[in-house]
Amino acid sequence: MAFLEELRRRNIFRVGAAYAVAAWILLQILDVIGEILELPPWGGKLLLVIIIAGFFVTIFVSWAYELTPDGIKRESEVDRSQPVTPRTRRKLDRLITVLLLLALGYFVVDKFVLGPDRDASRVEETRRATEAVPAEPSTMTAATDTPSIAVLPFVNMSDDKDYFADGLSEELLNMLAKVPGLKVAGRTSSFMFKGRSEDLREIGEALGVANILEGSVRRSGERLRITAQLVKADDGFHIWSETYDRQMADVFDIQDDVARAISEALKVHLLPPKDRPTENTEAYALYLEAVAMMQGADWSRALEVIDAAIALDPDFARAWELKAAYYWWTGNNTVANSDAQRFTNEAATQALALDPGLVAARAYAASSDLEYSSLQEYDALTELVRVQPNYEIGISTMLWEMIYVGYFERALNLADQALAIDPLSPTFLAQKGDALMALGRRQEAQEAWQLSADRGSAQATLTLAWAEIQAGNDQAGVAWLNKWVALRGFDPWDAQPFVANARDPFTGKAFLDTHLEGVIGVGFGSSGELSRAAIWYLVFGYVDDYWRALEQTGLFGGGWTDADIPLYRGMVFNDSGFTAHPEYQRFANQFLAEVWEVHGAPDLCRKSQEQWVCD
Repeated sequence: MAFLEELRRRNIFRVGAAYAVAAWILLQILDVIGEILELPPWGGKLLLVIIIAGFFVTIFVSWAYELTPDGIKRESEVDRSQPVTPRTRRKLDRLITVLLLLALGYFVVDKFVLGPDRDASRVEETRRATEAVPAEPSTMTAATDTPSIAVLPFVNMSDDKDYFADGLSEELLNMLAKVPGLKVAGRTSSFMFKGRSEDLREIGEALGVANILEGSVRRSGERLRITAQLVKADDGFHIWSETYDRQMADVFDIQDDVARAISEALKVHLLPPKDRPTENTEAYALYLEAVAMMQGADWSRALEVIDAAIALDPDFARAWELKAAYYWWTGNNTVANSDAQRFTNEAATQALALDPGLVAARAYAASSDLEYSSLQEYDALTELVRVQPNYEIGISTMLWEMIYVGYFERALNLADQALAIDPLSPTFLAQKGDALMALGRRQEAQEAWQLSADRGSAQATLTLAWAEIQAGNDQAGVAWLNKWVALRGFDPWDAQPFVANARDPFTGKAFLDTHLEGVIGVGFGSSGELSRAAIWYLVFGYVDDYWRALEQTGLFGGGWTDADIPLYRGMVFNDSGFTAHPEYQRFANQFLAEVWEVHGAPDLCRKSQEQWVCD
């Protein structure tokens, strides 16, 4: 208490208050004149550092010295019998009052006098800038003259993880992707620049866009501060920027405002506004976090967060749709296959009961239906890609489905369309390679897989190993296998002896039999592990034994999605004789013919005497 009393006696609190108010006024003035003087971005940060350092210096001086009628004296030299301190206190009180009046006056003038004129000026500046857009290639994509934008992941300024900021960025991206006439770079490519400091021109060139949306998010309880700015990629010109200090309940309005401002700036038209997905903003915040978790393959807490959102709002249809997606992706990996099918269907059905217009939920419901139909799934995925052409998961699943049913040329076209939107996506590059390989264009396929592997795709790395070994290039295949082991984080393993043993013309098949039995015996519980063990038969040319392996592992005809992985890989490496095999033709006539009857013949099959025959 004695120390606090001494602080009061030396006017430390008054000096601190006066300094804080004066600093706030100075920062507001800098904010106004900063644009006029074209100060660099680090100018404001430098001033803030100086102000903070000056605060401590001022407090020290206030402690050590005192203002007297005879000037500034050391505190120890002041005669306490004289009424100096009260006079100093009154002067400081008057100073604080004047500063507060100035701050209040500035706020009133800025809010009600300068604010409307400034906003009108910005609108006019944006209007003038955007009227010239058609004549400036820099604001369009060079090839199509279409307004284009990339949404970079917003910087997380909160103490928690990035999930909310990432989810909000993705939600904005999805909103803009639905705007007619606007090309939006895909999520995977845009998020590759998270936490990096590349020049905006380089980002624009890499993503094939003329404009970039970036910003930051700070969330504290129900308080939310979001900054957003739209920048021309070629010269860094700020087309539009705004800061929102709102409550969490206003998050939907903020999203609408940002999308509307961007659409106005780029002269495109928003879709008619739709109802909010939920009135519970905490449920929506959890939904955004779960979306970001699943995009980052962080499955450990995703379901818990989705369930928490549903508990807050049981009528939140999109949360039920996300739950269906969770089970669809984790089936036969972290969730037992039969359970995943049932849970996927239950969640998707509930989502559709709440909102029949959710096309992703319709696709999940079709693929998990107990009366599963390839045609039903194919049609549902076709509708999903048509309605949501920027939905990465939907496009990737459609590509898988097209190759699975034998539409290789269509898959290649869709992969090219996807890469035009998401040019850095390792997933789309890998699937383009799959389509090229299925069409017999091996060299082009390996080039696409190489690009995908360079961007971190473990699947493309493994596929390159299979392709090299199938072509007889065992040394190159071993190198890729070793890279794949390192990427997956497995214990170090030298692939050379495995490949050499499998290649032996006398004992190779028996070696693969032993390997498969070992994998089955360990009981990985993952169709991925089992299918990889089976695929080696295909790679080394034992097609009959490949079909036997599928039966032996239970992957073929054993349940929901079980046939997908090995049959998909068989279609990719169909030059091994996979599609010409009697077992494939039996399977195709039973399960795929209904798709071909409606959507046309696949690339390698034709109808002959009421039966489909494949080359």
